[in-house]
Amino acid sequence: RLDAILQGETLQERKEALDGPARAKDLADSYKKSVDRIEEQESLFAIRILQWVLYAQRLLTWEELLGALAAETGADDSELDGLPPISVLELTLGLVTVEDSVVRFIHLTVPEYLRKRWINATNDPAVLPRILLQFFTSKALRHAPNLHRFEKDGDLRPFLQYAYQNWGHHLYQR
Repeated sequence: RLDAILQGETLQERKEALDGPARAKDLADSYKKSVDRIEEQESLFAIRILQWVLYAQRLLTWEELLGALAAETGADDSELDGLPPISVLELTLGLVTVEDSVVRFIHLTVPEYLRKRWINATNDPAVLPRILLQFFTSKALRHAPNLHRFEKDGDLRPFLQYAYQNWGHHLYQR
């Protein structure tokens, strides 16, 4: 079933494959297999992508997601610039896609499944506030030019505005 979904070349084709004759149980089984494979591979990037897309207060742009991933590793955003958006689909085994620079789940049933069934040590929403704190205290941010004007100018890393506006929610979401 997942192979049929991933064979779709456009988001619309993938949605049609998902909305076809498959029942909810088939989807849940497919999601479980994907999540199990991601956890078996111990792919921290894939796990973080799932967490950010699941717990974000709004849809993230591709650039914001790269900033979130860079914040945890201490990397500069430019170090992840070469990562193509299609890699999200590959890393998350078809659960997340990027369309028009917006990162989202491939189907509305994916976050429903993850909220109900993906509850274990790997999926700890408390890790996101720690990442945000690490981001706010990073050397790169402390030395960023025009930090006091980032809301107006939007000239800093795209993740900064999301982090600034939503860190409190992530802190209390735990």
